[in-house]
Amino acid sequence: MLKRTIFLLSFIIMTATVSIAQKVVYSSDLNTPDYYQIFISDLDGSNAKQLTNMYVNCLRPRFSPDGTMIVFYTESENSYPGVYLIKNADSETPEDPLYIAEGTHPSFIDDQGSIMFNSDVNGYLSIFAKALEDSEAIEIAPPGYANQQIISNDYTKIVFSAYFDGNKTVMLIDFNDESEDNLYKVSENSNSNLNPDISRDNMNVVYSSFNQELKGTIFISKAGKESPLTKDIESADLPKFSPSGDVIAFLNINDNSVKLYTMDINGKSKKNIKVKGGNIGGYKWIDDERIIYDVEDGSNYKIGIVNIITGENSLIVDSGSSLFPDVYLPR
Repeated sequence: MLKRTIFLLSFIIMTATVSIAQKVVYSSDLNTPDYYQIFISDLDGSNAKQLTNMYVNCLRPRFSPDGTMIVFYTESENSYPGVYLIKNADSETPEDPLYIAEGTHPSFIDDQGSIMFNSDVNGYLSIFAKALEDSEAIEIAPPGYANQQIISNDYTKIVFSAYFDGNKTVMLIDFNDESEDNLYKVSENSNSNLNPDISRDNMNVVYSSFNQELKGTIFISKAGKESPLTKDIESADLPKFSPSGDVIAFLNINDNSVKLYTMDINGKSKKNIKVKGGNIGGYKWIDDERIIYDVEDGSNYKIGIVNIITGENSLIVDSGSSLFPDVYLPR
């Protein structure tokens, strides 16, 4: 199975083949209040264009590495979740969404349209990969519950959360290792370890660890040694490395709010990054200075960009309810 996975990932393109403008893609109910659809716009929110018109919610869109394709999944009370792909997303007339597989939370693993996603087609939630030209997906995680997968910047490793020895554990697969021993345990504590991220140089892994009281602590694994970073905070989740790997963003959670924070990789210099709106939903680093986020605004969500250095902050999508932003920046 792992050799087939390595073969699938061998087509990865390390540099973009085309260049398009800076873009953001997101889900919004702006024109269809009953369903979320996929929209694309310039990074400042201008020139927004609706890409889908489906009678289901279209969620969590993600750009391909070269910005020419978008993958997302659908959700409906009357159907199984489905993974879809939009080709020519950078053109004036993108193609209609192409059904890929039953599943959720897709993301690209190369410029050819190969993706990984979650599916429970085998009776348990796991991680699958599928090349665009293939008829079937392959399971790339060991058999058993696994999700929250993140692929490394060079596409050679994935980190994910899985059940291992009775605990929810952060694991790593190294696709450069063609042996049967390319699966590594990252987290060492006995709590529920979730939402991992891997630094751009593949040296460090960060994740949130929840105890029985559902209070989360951010941990970092450096050279196989695990250390807590947020013991001074009541509860924290969703850590993500900045592109340089020098800063970690995370969510500071208490009974009344969910706030965006940053800190260095040693857990020092914690800083509240103020955003426009209420509780943070999700976020993504744009570059080492800017973060794009979605935030509650009453019963809706808005999308904004904040500069963590200057504090400059603006909402780029403030109509309807809009969330799950992803950004493409030409390399």
